[in-house]
Amino acid sequence: MVFCTKCGADLAPGTKRCPACGAASPRRELGQEAKRLRKRLFRTRENNRAVDPKEAAEGKYWAAASYLPLFAPVVWFWKKKNGFVRFHAREGLRLLSAEAAVFLAAILLGTLFSLTWKAAVFWSDLFFGLVGLAFLFLIALGVRHALMGRQKELPFFHPPRT
Repeated sequence: MVFCTKCGADLAPGTKRCPACGAASPRRELGQEAKRLRKRLFRTRENNRAVDPKEAAEGKYWAAASYLPLFAPVVWFWKKKNGFVRFHAREGLRLLSAEAAVFLAAILLGTLFSLTWKAAVFWSDLFFGLVGLAFLFLIALGVRHALMGRQKELPFFHPPRT
């Protein structure tokens, strides 16, 4: 049973507004809050004004390859003259440095906690596995932007735009 958050009246399933006071249903408010949070987290700058369509068409596969682990430095040095590829290689280098930092933290914290707590290995593997999935999501997002010819920053690596 769902109750109105303002007046406490019983709401039927699927009701959008409370029949007693007219307030929005709690589930609808939660959905709107989740939508606002998603917009705030993923609001990054897209710089397509500076993209030369010829450069984007020529370098989109190199730009996509720059998000694969350890390919960003290779692409950075190989395709220095293409601004579109250079932008994506810079994003790939940011992602690579974050992956390396998380990997080193996993080794250090996993070793430290496993000496003092038996269940630490399980919890650290679970946590860093989820972080690895987040990195896979960011890699897929960067590859998608590169193949679409968009110069869009990755979320979480830049300050949110207002």
